[in-house]
Amino acid sequence: MRPALQTTLEQPTGKTNPKTESRQRPMNVILYTRRGCHLCDEAYQTLLQHGLQPTLIDIDNQNGDDSDLKQKYDCCVPVVEIDGKIRFRGKVEPILLSRLLRA
Repeated sequence: MRPALQTTLEQPTGKTNPKTESRQRPMNVILYTRRGCHLCDEAYQTLLQHGLQPTLIDIDNQNGDDSDLKQKYDCCVPVVEIDGKIRFRGKVEPILLSRLLRA
């Protein structure tokens, strides 16, 4: 698997809120996608709107160690992996993503 881009969620300036302090940590975000996938495009935009810059991996253009990605994710792209855990398959729900990022 390829290394993921490190993304840091930014906290608004002003007073520190203990509930949002955890958002300062770097996150590894991977979006498994394929060309022509409208849900993948929507997932990418949702991740950007939440301050994330995911590494994009096209499951159809893999070889070597990553060649099993097409078999693994063929019917469920987009797939969003955050810090090594699969968090979304098929559709990224903005409300659930917001809750996850606040945790």
